[in-house]
Amino acid sequence: GTVITTAAATGTTSESITRLLSTGTYYARVYQSSGDTNYSLSLNATPVDSAGNTTATARAVGTLTATQSFSDWVGSVDTNDYYSFNVGIQSNLTLSLTGLTANADV
Repeated sequence: GTVITTAAATGTTSESITRLLSTGTYYARVYQSSGDTNYSLSLNATPVDSAGNTTATARAVGTLTATQSFSDWVGSVDTNDYYSFNVGIQSNLTLSLTGLTANADV
């Protein structure tokens, strides 16, 4: 396969890679640079979110006539999610952001 990226910290410094991947099979290679070492490897692939990441690509909710709920995620690879919506007449907006497992703001 093709090498998509490498991490090459020196010595015993921990290494990490964050990268957007397309559908497919990938291999993670851990190799000796010098000396013998124990290590722990953690892998996680979080699906790309369904909300837009800019105002230009915001998820179009449409006209709000009733409560609509969405579940998604934001993090180091996907720091923003945008939703666009319309109100047909002057209205009081109620917005709740709940179910957080880390700090997020709206």
